[in-house]
Amino acid sequence: QWYLSNTGQNGAKAGLDLNVAPIAKEFTGKGVHVAVYDDGVDTSHSEFAGRIDAAPAPAGTQGAATGLHGTAVAGIIGAADDGVGTV
Repeated sequence: QWYLSNTGQNGAKAGLDLNVAPIAKEFTGKGVHVAVYDDGVDTSHSEFAGRIDAAPAPAGTQGAATGLHGTAVAGIIGAADDGVGTV
């Protein structure tokens, strides 16, 4: 999760990250809606339980039923403090 806190892991330049730690406690994401247009999102993943609108995408934009990259992207966007994965 170098994009959240880059301390120079694997020889990278420390500090090149999203710098969200100073404000992370101020925001919950409640009421925020985000669309992910990618190779598909595994909407049955436990990280999204009760927090994802799996309405059909507009015609011509549907990806695969499940997608590794789309699921990872959605997980970064919508991670919850639920003891699973990241926040």
